[in-house]
Formats: sequence, structure tokens, C-alpha cells
Amino acid sequence: MNNISFKDKYFLLHSNLLKKRNILLFIILVLVILILLLCFNLIFFVGDFQEININKNVDMRTLLVYSKDDKANFNDISNLKHVVYNNSTKFYGSTGIYSEEFNNKETKGFVAVYPLLLPKELKIINGRSIQSDNEAVCPTNFYPHSIYINENSDIMRINPEYYLNTGDIIGKKFTIKSNNPENENITVKIVGLYNSEDNLKPINGCYISETAYDQIVSPYEATITNYLEDGSIVTENIDYTGNIVIIDEYKNVKNVKNKLEEMGFSVSNAFYIDNQILKSIFTIPLLISLIVIILSLNIIYSFINKKVKYRLPNYGILKTIGYNKRIIISIDTLENIIVFIFSFIIAFLLYIAIYTILMNTILVEYVYNNLTIHIPFLYIIIFVILFIIIITIMCKSKLNKVLNQPIRDLLGE
Repeated sequence: MNNISFKDKYFLLHSNLLKKRNILLFIILVLVILILLLCFNLIFFVGDFQEININKNVDMRTLLVYSKDDKANFNDISNLKHVVYNNSTKFYGSTGIYSEEFNNKETKGFVAVYPLLLPKELKIINGRSIQSDNEAVCPTNFYPHSIYINENSDIMRINPEYYLNTGDIIGKKFTIKSNNPENENITVKIVGLYNSEDNLKPINGCYISETAYDQIVSPYEATITNYLEDGSIVTENIDYTGNIVIIDEYKNVKNVKNKLEEMGFSVSNAFYIDNQILKSIFTIPLLISLIVIILSLNIIYSFINKKVKYRLPNYGILKTIGYNKRIIISIDTLENIIVFIFSFIIAFLLYIAIYTILMNTILVEYVYNNLTIHIPFLYIIIFVILFIIIITIMCKSKLNKVLNQPIRDLLGE
């Protein structure tokens, strides 16, 4: 018999799928696949982390430069090749301000204000860029609140309801309180939206002009408070003494850093990735994945072997009533593939649930700072296809040998 009806195929599959061996294999595969998916996610994130920062994080190509002996001239830095920005460290980082305009019933408005140092590198999605000192651009996924649920809490949470709709952002005005007592507060109007994922700025980060930022930033790098024995308090203000230097491309950072050191400056990277730590974090889930894959393939092969031995009489009966080897192999292979696919579906749903919980709890800070850990769908699809191919090869290889035996041997006569 060269063909089998859908009804007969369904009957054979249905009668075998819920057998004890398949249920046990299903449970084991769910656990194995879940571990692999979590490992794949970590491998993908670590492997992509450095590249994302190199391509998007301007801090990766920013140097903090200080004079060793007060003789070096900071103005000479601008003449160096590949230097695109050179100014006081006053303009490094951001200033966090509480903004009443974004208050709601549960939390205060909180915005991280950055100076727009490189206007050409900021891609505006909606609206336009800054043209005056009373304008600002904010992210398309604008969340004008702190990551902490309140000022006195260390619990981090993002409430999806507090994201502003795109249509409600442009035209919105808010006041920025000046940290310089000699300057007044400024009110800015949001005139454009940018994609914060393109520069790894937090979802509450807005840009204002360099001049406006100079007005609201603290005039001191630090303030030291000393409590004297007589009970009096002495405050010492520390002026900005260094410059931030931004390089055009990451590949040129090392070369510029060496030249600055030759000029008599003390230089440090604003943001540094420890490749050894990344390598360790990458290697551990990779090794776990390899071990789990080898174990899972051994488990699947062992189950197929035992199942084939257990079903020898069934194969003999099927051959007796006229089913050829090809049909029997196709039914058994399909059965094992169905078990794997159902195992994968359940494992993937559990993975999505764990992923969602982690991204809203332990890893919420990554979401807030636009370092989202994406689901590696391509890796997952490749994994599923490869496993289906391997299961098919295992089944055909084993059954081809077994079904070549005479019917009498299969029936155990």
C-alpha cells in the first residue's frame, strides 16, 4: 500500500501521541527548550551589546580630558584630526529636573535634560530640531517620570499608562529649574521628537540648546560640605577643570587619546566596556547551550530508540496489512516532530512570560535606558528548523534499519 488515508493517519497519530513515553519526552523537551531560549537571549544580548554601544552610544567616543600641569592648552584640542566637539566637562552628562507640567496622580514629572552638542547626529522623527534657546526635542517614546515609583523608594517600575502619546508631546511646554542661583529658570517648548534607541538615551531624556543648558547647569563640578568641630559648616565649591572631547568615529578614539596624552593631558574614556567580563558572560550561556543541545539530542535519540524497540510488533502488523516502509517512517517521524513542535510552543510561551516579567522587574532599568534585550527570533527559527531536520534524520535512520527486517522478526515469532 503506497498511500494512507488522512483518517487512518490521524487515528495512528492520535493513538500514539498521548502515550506515556511521548508525554515524558514532551516534559523533558519543554524544560530543555526553555533553558536554550533563555541562553540564546543572553548570548544574543551580550554579543550585540558592544556593537550597539559602539554604533549608538556617543559616550563610547567621548574622552574626559584634564591638564596635568596647567600648561596644556585646551583650545589646541579642537585642531586635532577627528575631534568634532571640545568644551568644558560642564556639558557632559545630563541634569535631572522635576517638572510639574508632567505630574500625575501617582508620580511627579521628571525629565533628564541634555545639551544638544552634535545637532547633525540627532535624527528627528517628527517635527524639527532646535532653532532657539527656548525649544527642546524629546523621545518618541517619551516617559517624563523617574524609573523609581516615588522619591523615597528604590523600587523601579515603568507604568505603560504614563507614556505620552506622540500627538500630545509636540507643542508641550515645561519649565526647567536652573541649578545656577545667578540664572533664572527657563521654559522650553517641545518642537520635535527623536528616536531614543538610536543614541541610547533614557526614555525621559530631552535635548535643549547648548546655550540654554549652560544657563541651567550647576556652575560647579562638585560642592564639598565640611562639618567643623565647633559645629560650623564650611562649603567648598569645585570649579570645572576639564574638557569633554568627542571623536567622529569609535575607531579613531585610541589614536586621539594617544595624541592628547602626548600633549600633556590626562585622558580617560567616558564609557568603557570590559571585554573580559563580556567574554565571560558570553561564554557561560554558550557552554550551557552546547551542553544542553548535546544532552537533548541524546535524550531524543534514546527515546526514539526505545520507542522503536517497543513498537516492533506494531510495525509488523502495519506491514502485514499492506503499509510500506515509507508510510510507516513518515507516520513515526511526524509523530516525533509534533511532540517537538508542541514542546517548543509551550516552552516559547513560558519563555515569553519569563521575558516579560524580567523586562518589567529586574531588567526594567535596561528598558528605561533603551538597552532593550530583544528576542532573537532569527536564532530561534534556525534552532527549530535544525532540530526538525535532526529528528527527521534520526527517525529515518533508525526505522530504515528496523523495517528492513522480515515481518516474522518484527512480530517476534
